[in-house]
Amino acid sequence: MLKSLMNERKTKVAILSQQLFELMLSYSSRCNLYLQV
Repeated sequence: MLKSLMNERKTKVAILSQQLFELMLSYSSRCNLYLQV
């Protein structure tokens, strides 16, 4: 029971970090576009 809860939490954290990483990538690319103009 406890192990499954930990695995669920790990996957949630992994998904959140992945979304955060993609958000940072899109944000940095947008900033690069602004800097190039």
